Amino acid sequence: MALKHRGWKGDPACSLCGRHETTTNIFFSCSLARFILSRLGNAFGWDKIPSSMGDLQGSRLSQMFGTNMCLGFFFFAGFAWAIWKARNKMAIERSFPNNPIDIVSSGLSFVQSWCRLLKPTDQDKLMKSVEVLKRWLNSYLPTATTISDISYL
Repeated sequence: MALKHRGWKGDPACSLCGRHETTTNIFFSCSLARFILSRLGNAFGWDKIPSSMGDLQGSRLSQMFGTNMCLGFFFFAGFAWAIWKARNKMAIERSFPNNPIDIVSSGLSFVQSWCRLLKPTDQDKLMKSVEVLKRWLNSYLPTATTISDISYL
């Protein structure tokens, strides 16, 4: 962890899952990252949720977001930034998200804001993936299950 090397005295464990905080844990292994990636996987029809940067290499990334590899990394960066910001709020401010789906919305917002940095042809390509995720978010309904320790005889 880079902060530890700079003399930071904080806890090296993830404030959510308790595992040693590494980039792989923050962006792929932590329960928050797994949730975000599983929601993206649901929206884009992934057959496998990535568990490392290696899983994002090559043609896999372009298939994941339905675009080319460069734009796939651009898209992923928006969600990685949203996860990073949420992680910092948890680690530094001890402020946990009320609803983790808000982090998906935040990542989408970053992608849309940053889209203006791309060439117009790439903006059009990226916006197709943005529309896929927006449609999914608009129809997202988490499963509502009631857990009870009451048994009826």
